[in-house]
Amino acid sequence: MKLINLTTHEVRIMSKGNILTIPREPQEPARVHETLTKTDAIDIQGTPVAVFEVDAELRGLPDPKPDTVYIVSAWLAKEAALRFGRYEDLVFADDFIKDDEGFTYGAFKLRRFKSPQKGV
Repeated sequence: MKLINLTTHEVRIMSKGNILTIPREPQEPARVHETLTKTDAIDIQGTPVAVFEVDAELRGLPDPKPDTVYIVSAWLAKEAALRFGRYEDLVFADDFIKDDEGFTYGAFKLRRFKSPQKGV
């Protein structure tokens, strides 16, 4: 299995006492680009509050390839799953390891969103 890091930074995973470092790829990282469009306003206690629709575009995310998994941000993985039905090849770091000052320097696991086709 090939693991490709499309985040903005290297990813460190602690597993069975080993720290695995996955460097970021040299190309632009995968990102979510949002476009907001004002649709209307709703009245809340006599005050109009604007309502916007959000449209998302995934940039820098390659098409799925056999035996390849991409590390992306949790936000990108969620957008890809909800908007485009893409689940299996996108993972993100989870269960973070922090130093004494609270800075994240790694994670204990990778996570992916479950496809609704796999059942409950």
